[in-house]
Amino acid sequence: MRINLHILSVMTLGVLTIGCAKIEHSPTPSSQHLIGYEVIEDKPASKAAFPTTEKFMSTAYKLGSGLSWDADKAYATQYFDYLQEEVSYEDLYWKTGKEYYWPYDGGSLTFFSYTPTSVGATISTDGVSVTGWNVVSEPGKVILVADIAKDKTKNESYAGFSGVPTLFRHKLSKVSFRVAKSSFAEEGVDVSIKSIKIVDIYVQGNYSRGGYSNDAWSDWSGLRDEDDPYVVYDSAGEMLDKTPVQKGTDMIMIPQMLSAEGDRHPRVLVEYTTDGTIKSAECFFVENFRSGQWAKGQHYTYTIYIGVGQYPIEFDGGVSEWESSDLGSVTVD
Repeated sequence: MRINLHILSVMTLGVLTIGCAKIEHSPTPSSQHLIGYEVIEDKPASKAAFPTTEKFMSTAYKLGSGLSWDADKAYATQYFDYLQEEVSYEDLYWKTGKEYYWPYDGGSLTFFSYTPTSVGATISTDGVSVTGWNVVSEPGKVILVADIAKDKTKNESYAGFSGVPTLFRHKLSKVSFRVAKSSFAEEGVDVSIKSIKIVDIYVQGNYSRGGYSNDAWSDWSGLRDEDDPYVVYDSAGEMLDKTPVQKGTDMIMIPQMLSAEGDRHPRVLVEYTTDGTIKSAECFFVENFRSGQWAKGQHYTYTIYIGVGQYPIEFDGGVSEWESSDLGSVTVD
């Protein structure tokens, strides 16, 4: 049982288990029926493997013989002893703390999984949910949720691995800013960047239906306005040349629309100096960057120019890498 999961962020993980009544499985379990996981890829591997020191949480629901998840999930019952089981790497295998086995009565299993374990998500037949996630109190932390693995009766083979096909996807957005001296700036003009701040963006929200294709964020809150901006970068002043360089770290943000609504106008506030004179500008996401939203799993880069059956069930999952969106640049004078 192997795992080949790729992520771009370092995660601090914890443990979440919810006690439930014990459920009986095969009366004669054997290693030939052991449940495990297999992580798959949706594109060629290009990054380091998921560290074997990390873990993820998973839930399995059971349906009787002849039933299917899409038509009959209302009749599904919890299969693990606990609603969520932690999956970790031990003895060259990814497995739950207690060994579980494929149903012996012809029934099927449907799996939901997420990581990091410290997210504290809940799982039901409606999928993975996270309530009140705040990117300010959880800076840089990602949320990965696997596609639903439904109606499984045995391990499935994929690219030499065998197990429950588990593909993790990013459910937050990544945002980065680059700054440079405009190529139209006059020679000899000194340009420096002092600060980059974002206003009228939400930093908290609820995520639901994780695992399904119609998963979404809702109930946005924690609006950061000009009195309490989200600070991307702040300094006494750093000289720029005409090569764009990133300022501030990559930010993990709540997916949301960036268009104006009422008194809300999502935008970037930039403070800079030209030949020692302090200036400021505001760049609107829609009007200036042509950027209308932060979507799940997307990495947005903004550039500012200044100056002018009888098988073990094994866990194996993969993560869809951040999709890059190198967005339009803006020049401020």
